Amino acid sequence: MKLLLALLIAPLCFATSYTVNQNGNWHTATTFFPNGLPTFGDTITNNQFTLTCETGQTCQIGTVNTTSMTIGDGSHAAKLVNNGTFVLRGQAALVGGPRDCVNSPDVTLGSGSTLQLDENNSAFSSGFVIPGSSSPCVHFVIGATGDLCTWGTSTPTCPTNVTSINNGTVNGILLLDSGTGFGDSVTNFKGVAISNCGVTSTTVAGCYQQEMFTSNTAWSWNQVYLNSSAAFGVNAGVGVGSNSTPISFNNTISGGTRIQGTDIYFESTCSAGAFTPSFIPACTGARSVTNSLLRNLRYDGVNSDPFTAGATISNVYWDGLGSYYPTLTAANIAGGSWSYVVSVADAKSCDEGASTYADILAPTADHIYALCTAVVSNPPLMLIQTSNKNWGTNISFTNGIFDLQATTNGGGHCYLYGNDGSADDGYGVTLSYITVLKNSTLGYGCGFTQWASLCPAAPTTSITHLLSPGGTQIGPLYICEGNTNAATPPSVSVFKGNIFYDSSARVNPIMFGNSNAANQPANVVPPTGIDYNLNYNFVPFVTTPYTTACASGCTNTGSAYAVPMTGSAPGTHDLASASPALLDNTRNAYTWAATRGQAASAAGFRQVFINGGPSLIGANIAALFWYIHQGGMASRATWNALPDGTSVGDAQPVMFPGNFRSVNR
Repeated sequence: MKLLLALLIAPLCFATSYTVNQNGNWHTATTFFPNGLPTFGDTITNNQFTLTCETGQTCQIGTVNTTSMTIGDGSHAAKLVNNGTFVLRGQAALVGGPRDCVNSPDVTLGSGSTLQLDENNSAFSSGFVIPGSSSPCVHFVIGATGDLCTWGTSTPTCPTNVTSINNGTVNGILLLDSGTGFGDSVTNFKGVAISNCGVTSTTVAGCYQQEMFTSNTAWSWNQVYLNSSAAFGVNAGVGVGSNSTPISFNNTISGGTRIQGTDIYFESTCSAGAFTPSFIPACTGARSVTNSLLRNLRYDGVNSDPFTAGATISNVYWDGLGSYYPTLTAANIAGGSWSYVVSVADAKSCDEGASTYADILAPTADHIYALCTAVVSNPPLMLIQTSNKNWGTNISFTNGIFDLQATTNGGGHCYLYGNDGSADDGYGVTLSYITVLKNSTLGYGCGFTQWASLCPAAPTTSITHLLSPGGTQIGPLYICEGNTNAATPPSVSVFKGNIFYDSSARVNPIMFGNSNAANQPANVVPPTGIDYNLNYNFVPFVTTPYTTACASGCTNTGSAYAVPMTGSAPGTHDLASASPALLDNTRNAYTWAATRGQAASAAGFRQVFINGGPSLIGANIAALFWYIHQGGMASRATWNALPDGTSVGDAQPVMFPGNFRSVNR
């Protein structure tokens, strides 16, 4: 009886500590010393060799809440290759010399393999860990070049999978950084689906936490699907050289409900030393986000997502992009662009009282659909394009649509540009082909743009082809809100080809400052720059503080523009009190989703893009613009009016991404 009991207890009491003594396979006993086949309860130390889990095999190791495997020793390169099913119950420590990308720990998940982080129904996460005493350059490679996921469904499938199993109160963590120094990483994911990854109870839900600091590092995703339970928190930034790190996302979708506001977050990737919003060195590493649907929002809005600064953003559906940098200085953004982008703002990024907003951190943007999906406590602020003369380039925003269907709070600002009234202003801005959609409940839209609380010094702005309904107190174009600062004229050099309309009488079709703005100079908008505009149900100004409380020589003789100007009334070709007779001004993102067989809601709108997959994001954006344009066209033949032959009013559609189509009415 005692012998039988001993036989039953022995397997539970004794574990084997294995050392990898040569390059070899998991199921070859001579790979290890002592010779044997590791399993749960055992540990493995691999100082300098390549250990491979074979195709078709299951390899399992470890005990929950212990260091079950060590890869690397700080002096040699060591590698784990999984070509089968690797089950990790516990932690695999990745050890290397500080920022040594030559003698580095390497984890490679081969195409078609499966990684399972086994929590064994506990309160402890299993996964790969950078130990507190190490600052290695980690190589983490998943999949192979050319691997493709199957898109077009609400749950895409990919050849290689990472997940945690037997979850207790936590999910597994693919890579946990608990190091005391700053390491580096080479992150290359291709054709992988990630689920049940990340801790939801922490401020940064970190499925994968690794720094990127030097020219040796890189971050590349292609064909990646993050399930709703996969939350990434990437501390990618407080180190010299981080601005040289190339970052690329392509054909990537994050799905489901955001975990505590973020699926992906990059902290101050372009900063060097301690982060401040006013000090972000130029990103010299190439950065791009293409053909992707990403839910991206930093919690506190302080260091939120500057990795988009200077990046090429194309065919992208942003869902909750959070950034706000109104005080950037010289050389922060040398380039980059947005094209064919849907920018969805939620309660964290649509409220003008919030600390973070969707910000175009690039000088050029084209075909951007901005949507506010949340009922917010303050008026909305949907999109920002920060600009500063020190960048050495002016900014342009063309073909934009602003849609605030979900909010019940009127007014607010569709779009804010400039440097928040800073003395560093002096940029040029070109805005053309802009559509502001009328909220179907409120009956009016948001004020198109403003320069926040201060009227800055003389940016030269050109605004053409703006189609906008009015607001509750302000008109479609609200230049700035300050009542003491006035810009040096001209602030708006061109203001032509615009349609302002509303269902009931409004005031201030264009507004500069407010009614207490004394000592404003003449000609903040020159009369010669205003023409071919339609003002429907907007009350013209005859006697206002704008004509009496401004500098000597400032007059406004009864025009419909609430700005100081001298000379004759502008707008020889203007039409007043004439309805534009839009074909269908009820169209918006939600009604478009209904035409695609989805619910007329924010969720339905997103599902159209998820079902279409990454390759159709650009085409869906083009179709969305075409749909809105068909409703925004004015039926009046008068509006083939501009001398250059272009149409008056709304944003223009495209035949397909990269090919513009001019449409005359």
